[in-house]
Amino acid sequence: MKKSITLLALILASTVAFAQAPADDNISIIPSQKSLSIGVSVENEDAGKSVVTFYDEDDNVGNFAMFKDKLASKGTAAKAYLLDQLETGNYTIEVTSNKQVVKKRICVYDEAGKKTYFIYQ
Repeated sequence: MKKSITLLALILASTVAFAQAPADDNISIIPSQKSLSIGVSVENEDAGKSVVTFYDEDDNVGNFAMFKDKLASKGTAAKAYLLDQLETGNYTIEVTSNKQVVKKRICVYDEAGKKTYFIYQ
C-alpha cells in the first residue's frame, strides 16, 4: 500500500512539474489535470505547418500511426486531444514543427474502474 501511494505521489509530482515547463522552446505537450486529455501548443510563425501524430506502441505491426492532425494557425497554434476513446495500452504522441520533433510516451490504464493516463518523462 505504501509503495503504491509513493508511486502515485511521484507520478503526480512529475505531471505537475511537466505541466509547468514546456517540452521544447516552441512545442508544449500539457496534460490536463481535470479530464482525460492532452493539450498541444506550438509557438512559431509556421505553426500552421505543425503536425500531431498518435502512434499505438502495442500494435504488433509496430508503431502504427493511428491518428494524424495538422494544426491550422499562424503564430501560435493550440489544440486539445481527448484520450477517453483509447484502449488501455501504450501510445506515443509526436509533434513536428519547423524541423523540430517532440515525442512523449503515454500510458493509458484503468485505476479502480476509471480510465486514466500518465506521461513518461
